[in-house]
Amino acid sequence: MKMAAIKEPMLALIEDAHWCDEILRTSDSQSARRAYARSLFALIEGTIWVFKSVLLGLNNEKAIEINIQELAILSEESFSLNEKGEPKTITKFLPLPSNLLFVAKCIDRYFGIKIDLNTGSNKWRAFKASQSIRNRVMHPKSKLEFMITDEEIATLENTCSWFSDIVIGVLDGLDENIKSYNA
Repeated sequence: MKMAAIKEPMLALIEDAHWCDEILRTSDSQSARRAYARSLFALIEGTIWVFKSVLLGLNNEKAIEINIQELAILSEESFSLNEKGEPKTITKFLPLPSNLLFVAKCIDRYFGIKIDLNTGSNKWRAFKASQSIRNRVMHPKSKLEFMITDEEIATLENTCSWFSDIVIGVLDGLDENIKSYNA
């Protein structure tokens, strides 16, 4: 696995988030605020997907050995039987906070990169509040739920900064680990 395979999809997500941030800075509107919230969570969810792909790819290359439970969760799948008694795969929805915690634990276990999500901190609470903001504007129940306040934008920005710091730390650590797998 090459670092380019990791960084390339992330750069697209970062470009989108940066573009939405620029739009918000130059012409603050409710549309720009919603776009910013959506792009932030596309970045977070996409990054989790990239990190999972790295783990799955290295497992497939036999560079690491992931247990069956973790493989199913990394693949976001569960299994059952159909009415004919044949196995079937079910796509599994994973709650974002739990998914992020799981990926952080896997990155620590398989790469020795400690990600301190500090789930009791104000940053974690801001992340969860940001997710609520994003969910509200994506699935509004009234016209008012489309609105994002100045305080909520600040919460989203804090989450973006917090998550960016996490990603930078992981990428730096992965860069060293990937080099050892490719040596």
